[in-house]
Amino acid sequence: MPRILAIAVLVFGLLANLPAAAEGHWYAGLSLGAGEANSLSFEDIDDGSALSGSFDDQDFGWKLFGGYAYNDFVSIEGAWVDLGEVALSAQSDGNGSIFDPGPVTAKIDASGFVLSVVGHMPVNDRLDIFAKVGFFAWETTTTLTNTAFPTRSSDDDGSDPMFGIGAAYEFNDRVTIRGEYEKFSDIKDRDGSLFSLGISLGF
Repeated sequence: MPRILAIAVLVFGLLANLPAAAEGHWYAGLSLGAGEANSLSFEDIDDGSALSGSFDDQDFGWKLFGGYAYNDFVSIEGAWVDLGEVALSAQSDGNGSIFDPGPVTAKIDASGFVLSVVGHMPVNDRLDIFAKVGFFAWETTTTLTNTAFPTRSSDDDGSDPMFGIGAAYEFNDRVTIRGEYEKFSDIKDRDGSLFSLGISLGF
């Protein structure tokens, strides 16, 4: 993650020193939506002892983002993304490799920093569609609770590719709304995604 942050500082530092005559502008905003663990299932967390239970692979997700639009076609963007958490709740019979008999809960939350290049295709003066590609420097925390151990947690981190698509509508010179879908690869060997709606201010 420090490497990604160093790259972000370098990129934004270079962009900040662009000539005043450049067409670009800075922007910042907030998006809210739904995070999902696309390829994680109940069986991936269960140690083989669950008799019954529930599994939720979706949660509230959000991000704070900002960037520099160099022109109408290219921008560089950084964001802090929180994908929410995956949660399992079950009853164990104690015949698996980890859990004792009784209730079991497991939670995995994921968040991190994104640095991406965004390509825009204007549809008209107000609307454009865009695609982005970059890297997600992610962190996860896994928390397990069972009668065998009141609470046990572990952390993991990594940096992997991400991409996204979306559309943005510019209400005026400062206010833009956007909807987008972003996919984050190989978070603990599983993919995650965020579908969000957001607003940004240009300055």
